Amino acid sequence: MSYVWSEEQVRNFLDIFHSENTHTHSCFVNVEFETTSSFARSVLPPCLDVPENPTITISVGLMRESFKGRLQQGNEIRAEEEIGWIVIKAVHEGREGIYSLQEIVSGDYEVSSGREFWGNPKKRGSAQIYSDSKTVYAWAERHGTRVIEIEASLGNDLPTTTDERSRYFTIKYDFAPDGSGFASDPSLVTLNNGWDTVYGKELNDVRVALRPNGFDPVDTLELGKIVSATMTYGGGGYLVERVDRLEGGKTYLPYVLGRIFDEATREPTNKGARIFT
Repeated sequence: MSYVWSEEQVRNFLDIFHSENTHTHSCFVNVEFETTSSFARSVLPPCLDVPENPTITISVGLMRESFKGRLQQGNEIRAEEEIGWIVIKAVHEGREGIYSLQEIVSGDYEVSSGREFWGNPKKRGSAQIYSDSKTVYAWAERHGTRVIEIEASLGNDLPTTTDERSRYFTIKYDFAPDGSGFASDPSLVTLNNGWDTVYGKELNDVRVALRPNGFDPVDTLELGKIVSATMTYGGGGYLVERVDRLEGGKTYLPYVLGRIFDEATREPTNKGARIFT
């Protein structure tokens, strides 16, 4: 161990971010809601278009990564992650994917790697899933508030899937050290994810509670009818499909800052929950 890594340590660390080396094992509870086109336009950056039928998905998940076939533990890079996740559908040049509004994650490594390598809006928190043969209860917490709570009964089995593809859009940024904004124009990173569902359940009698805490603006989400609700177990990996430089960097500052930082002048609050069923 050293403050200055050896060439081997540098190589081993960077190898983790080569997509062919990493596989994720996951359990997720997901509830997808209809939302309005006007709300979608208000939160999506200019480089992304609003899909014909915009939706927001609220998820709680537990994930663990394997590196070159070995689970990461002990003296290896550790990547176990609890996550509360809020995403919205988006379109880039005709390709549909998701754009992340909120990621509450449990580990320092997960926060720093996600933000530094891809620009993911990860913030430190905790999450958990509890389930028996009949029901599931999941939550994600920050600043002492359970920002997301999901309760449901387990329904019919879901079909298994193999290499089900989806895209994830994220804005990669580099801040100027003098506080003037970005040091260079940001980029839109498109990740192409492959997912295998080995077991899953439809969810019935779904109840979602969203609690703002003064920092995470879940009370501003415009949610309509529930489109789908599932609990899935499986795994997958990702490919960096493309990276597009975005012109007019300062245009993107509100979209980046609003998701990755807490306002320094605010204090934690708890306004009570909004309930969706």
